[in-house]
Amino acid sequence: MVRLNPMVRDTASGRDRAQLLLVGAFAIAVLVLSLALVLNGAAQTETLATESTDVHDGRDAVRFEHSVRRGVGGTVESVNRRNNTSYADLKDALKTAVNDWDAVAARGSAGEGVSTSVNYRSMERGSRIEQTTTRDFSDATGTENWTLASSVTQTRDYRMNVSRTSLSSDCSSGCFEIVADDGSDTWRASFTEDGSEIEMTVVAPSGTDTCRVAADSAVVNLSAGTMDDGACSFPGFADGLSGPYSISYENGSLGEGTYEQEVDTSVTNDTRYAAGGPTVSPSIYSTNVSVTYETPQLMYNTTALRVVPGESDD
Repeated sequence: MVRLNPMVRDTASGRDRAQLLLVGAFAIAVLVLSLALVLNGAAQTETLATESTDVHDGRDAVRFEHSVRRGVGGTVESVNRRNNTSYADLKDALKTAVNDWDAVAARGSAGEGVSTSVNYRSMERGSRIEQTTTRDFSDATGTENWTLASSVTQTRDYRMNVSRTSLSSDCSSGCFEIVADDGSDTWRASFTEDGSEIEMTVVAPSGTDTCRVAADSAVVNLSAGTMDDGACSFPGFADGLSGPYSISYENGSLGEGTYEQEVDTSVTNDTRYAAGGPTVSPSIYSTNVSVTYETPQLMYNTTALRVVPGESDD
């Protein structure tokens, strides 16, 4: 008869129980770790989703600000054309136009769960100087060396159309010139012709360039620094000047054509200007508006966004 040793059975059973406890503890540890990973992953997913939403809303706010610059900038240009009898008329018309633009923008944004507002704050007075009828570049009284504006710090939309047949062949005995002078430095553009081409030479603190175009007339964008629709470039108007400057025409009888410009100063409507010659009228050079863009995740607000028609988004 075989006798079983109880001590051997108990030892084996204890060893089995220890292994089961070890496996169970390991399984629990794996479960806890897995749960931690799941919870951490969920937290990271929520954080990434929130950050993604914030970035998306932030980009939309920037895009809205850009649309304000374009929309209000176009509004300023329209008001300048239609309501330029006085600065008071310009201000009233601009306030109304900005309110109308704001209402349209707010309705469009509300459907996307976005609250927006754009409000007029202030305007910068300017003057529009132009000659819309082809004639020489003297003032209304026939003075050929004259100052169009003084104490100017900014000029925009300065464009000219210059006829070739009116120009002199060289500047040795005089030629038509445009001069911006800040008291220390000058920006100067001279115009001549050689029988088939119009030549313009710009001498500025920032450099010197000459442009030529074979045509009866030349379209010059002085603000952009281009001639012949961008075929030639030069230092833009008043480039390199450091302080307020005056704008003058010299030898105006030696040039002929049309021009337009906006300056950021009030120019007196005196004998230099008259119907049929160069004219000057009040204008809005720039305006400041407040902008609010709000979503459930984002609140964006600026109290003084400066809008200048034609300027690129900043």
